[in-house]
Amino acid sequence: LRRFPVEVRFPEADGPAWLTIMRGEKGAPRQRFWVRSRQPLPDDPLVHVCAVTYVSDLFLISSAMPPHGLAVGGRSVSAASLDHAVWFHAPFRFDDWLFYDQSSTWAAGARALCRGLLFDRSGRLVASVMQEGMIRVRDRMPAQR
Repeated sequence: LRRFPVEVRFPEADGPAWLTIMRGEKGAPRQRFWVRSRQPLPDDPLVHVCAVTYVSDLFLISSAMPPHGLAVGGRSVSAASLDHAVWFHAPFRFDDWLFYDQSSTWAAGARALCRGLLFDRSGRLVASVMQEGMIRVRDRMPAQR
């Protein structure tokens, strides 16, 4: 996460989806975390909308993987976004904490549909995200020649 200009904090009870997999467990198709800009941002609302659009992809596809015992970042999994959309519902500041609730509603045939909801600290829904992604398990055996 150091390469991203954002702070991320997982609620103590949750943790990232990949942590469940590292423990050898399968989990629910959901993850939740707090996120904000590391630096103060200008007052221009467009800057905040652009920042949330940038971060809306963060971890989203990985919410589909725990039920399948998979995690992004491993050598055996390839994942890519196929389609991604963001809707904004209310003004917000991205240099203040937003709660990002991510879930996957469907995953099969090397694809997944994921949804994200971003809330401000008062609990108001400020943005909704949908993403269809490709998830493939790479062959673990070396190719025979």
